[in-house]
Amino acid sequence: MPSPKSKKAALVFFAVVAVVGVIIFLVRWGNRPVEKHPEFGTIYTAMMSESYLDGPPQTIWQKAKAVVGKLFQPVGDPAPSKSGLQVGPALLGWSLHNNSPGSRDGWIYLDEIVPRSTGGNPSLWEVALSPKPRLADVSSADLKTEFYGLNDPRGTSVFGTNWNGRSLIVPEGQILFARLAINRSVVYVIRLAKQGGSPDWGSMKIEYVAVTNQPPR
Repeated sequence: MPSPKSKKAALVFFAVVAVVGVIIFLVRWGNRPVEKHPEFGTIYTAMMSESYLDGPPQTIWQKAKAVVGKLFQPVGDPAPSKSGLQVGPALLGWSLHNNSPGSRDGWIYLDEIVPRSTGGNPSLWEVALSPKPRLADVSSADLKTEFYGLNDPRGTSVFGTNWNGRSLIVPEGQILFARLAINRSVVYVIRLAKQGGSPDWGSMKIEYVAVTNQPPR
C-alpha cells in the first residue's frame, strides 16, 4: 500500500496539475478576439511569461506544467511559444527590463530571441511608436509613419538610449506599430496592455489589430 507520505505527494502533484491546467487553458484561449476596433475590426490578445522559460522539469511545479501542457496540446498543433508574443503568423520577442511600480517596461526585439530549429527565414520586425493613449484612438492616418528595423542607424537619434539596434525599451501601456520586414503590407497596431511578474521575471499581455493593404514606406 502507498505510504501516507506518497499519497500526500500525489495529492499535491495533482492539485498543482489542476491549477496549472486552468492557467494554461486561459492562456491558450487568450488569443481569442475580445472586441472590435472602430476602424480596423477584431482586436486580439496574446500573452507570454518569462517564468515559462524553464529548463528540464525538476520540481513538482515544473513537472505539473509539463504534464498539463501535453494534455492541452491538440494533435497537430504547434507547441505554445516560450519565447515571444504570437502576433499574426510570427513571434514578437519581449523580455522584462524594469518592473518597479510606476515604471514598468520591457524590451521589444526586432529579431528572433531564440534561433528557429526548422530552418527558413527568421522573423525580422520593423517598429514605430504612437503617441495615442488607447488602441481605439489609432486611425489609418497614424500608420503613415517611419518604421525602424534591425540595426537601423537612425534608431539612436529617434529613441535615444532606449534603442540598442536589436531591441527597443517600451513602457507598459505603449501603443506600438510593428510589421514584418518580409511583408510590409500588414501593420500590427499593438498595445502593451499589462505587464506583471516579479523584479526577476516578467509577463506581458498585449492587445492588437491587423491592418492590411498598407502601402510600403
